[in-house]
Amino acid sequence: MFHLLARDRWHEIAGQVSTNLLDDQVLAVTHWSPEPYELLDDLHRLEPLSPENLQPNFKVLQDSRNGPAGIYVRVHTARSASAHELLSSLAEGCGFSIQYSPIAARQFADRNCVIHVDDRSLSLLFDGLTIPFGNLWRWRGSQIEIVTGREIDPDEQLQFQRESAERMLRAALLTFPEARQLGHSRLALGALLFHNGMAADAAHLFRVQLEAEPRSVLESPAAFNLGKSLLSLREPSAALDAFTMSLDSSVSPQDLRVSAYLYTGRLQMALGREQAAILTLMRGLAVAEQTALEGDAALMLSAAYLLNNNPQGANAVLLERTRELTASHLRNAAAFAASLARYRAAVLADRKQREGTTLVASIAGFHPEQEFGTQWSFLLADACFDLGLISSAEESYLTTIRALPECPLRDQAILKLAHLYRAEDRLDEANGLLTQLSPESTPP
Repeated sequence: MFHLLARDRWHEIAGQVSTNLLDDQVLAVTHWSPEPYELLDDLHRLEPLSPENLQPNFKVLQDSRNGPAGIYVRVHTARSASAHELLSSLAEGCGFSIQYSPIAARQFADRNCVIHVDDRSLSLLFDGLTIPFGNLWRWRGSQIEIVTGREIDPDEQLQFQRESAERMLRAALLTFPEARQLGHSRLALGALLFHNGMAADAAHLFRVQLEAEPRSVLESPAAFNLGKSLLSLREPSAALDAFTMSLDSSVSPQDLRVSAYLYTGRLQMALGREQAAILTLMRGLAVAEQTALEGDAALMLSAAYLLNNNPQGANAVLLERTRELTASHLRNAAAFAASLARYRAAVLADRKQREGTTLVASIAGFHPEQEFGTQWSFLLADACFDLGLISSAEESYLTTIRALPECPLRDQAILKLAHLYRAEDRLDEANGLLTQLSPESTPP
C-alpha cells in the first residue's frame, strides 16, 4: 500500500507533463495497480502491534538540526485522535511552532487518525497529516506553516509535490524492499529525479532496476529511461547501448518500441553509423505502420538516407508516406527533406536550378531546433552551403556543434565550419574550432 500511495503521488505530477516519448525530457512512466484480492492476500505480511505499542509513546530518535527531514521519531497513539491536534503536537514536540491558514484549518474538519511508527522522519509524518486533507506544509526556520495549494504560487505547489513524492518513494523503497511492485516504484523515483535535474542519480536507479530484474516487463522502459538519462549526460555511446537494450526486450508497448528505434537511429547518425541507422530505421518504420509515429519514423529514415548520400532513397520514403507527413509538426521538415533530396538527385543544370529555388523556399519555413535530432541542423547547414548561403551555413554548423556532445557528426560540423572560416581568412577562429575535435578525428 505504501508503494501504491507513493506512486500515486508521483502520478499526480507525471500527469501534468507531456507524454510525447520523442521529447528528450519525457520518460516512460509505468502503471501497476493490483487487484483487490491481491492486497487482501498481503494482509498476513502486516506486523501485529505489540501491547507496548498500543500505549501512548513519543520520542525523538534523531535530530540532525536540518529541519523536519533530519528529525526521526517514534510515535504511537493509544486511540484515534484529531489530525489537527496530532499535527500540532508533533511539531511542538520537535521544537517547532505551527501556524495554520484559516482555509487549511477548515480542511481538517473533524478528521481523526491513528499513528503507529517506530522510526520515521518528521517530514514524512507531516506529509501524511496534510496531503490527504488537501493541505501542504512549509518549513520556515522554527515555524511550520500549514496552507492549501490554492494559497501558494503554482510553482511552489509543484515543488512541494515533487519533494513529497520523492520522500514517499524513497521511504517505500527502503521500508518495503520485498514488495512485488518495487521495480515500478524504482522507475517512478528515477523519473522524478530526472525531472528534478538529477540525471546521474536517475541513471543509477535505472541501472539498478535492470540488474535487479533482467528480462522483466520493466526492462524496456527502464532501458529506455536510462538511454534518455545518459543522453542528458552527453554520453551518446552509452545511451545507444541502453536504447538497443530497450529494443531487445521481449515485452514492450508499441509506442515505446518505435520511440526506441527512432532514438537508436538518431544516435547512430550522430556516431557516424549512417548505414546502421538506415537499417534500424527501416525496422522502426515497419513497426510504426498504422501508428501515430509512422510519419516521424519515415522522416527520420529520410534523414539517414540524406546523411548517407542517398537522396533517391530519401525521396522514395517521403513519397510513400505523403499522407502521414501532412501532420502539422512534420510538414515543414518533410518539405525541407523532400526538396533537399530532389536537389541533390538533380543532374541537369536547369533541373538543379528549379530544385534549388524550391529548396530555398522550404528553408524559409524550416526550424531544425524544433525537430527530433540535431542531424537536421547539420543537413540544413549542408544545404545552405550548397546553395551559397554561407552565413546561414555557418550559423547552422555552430548550432550543430553546440547541441551535440563529442561525436563524429559534431566533428564533421567542426571541420566544415573551420573550412569556411579559413576561406574567409578567419584563421584564429578556425584554429580554435579545430581544438574542439575529438581525439579520433584529425584535422586536414
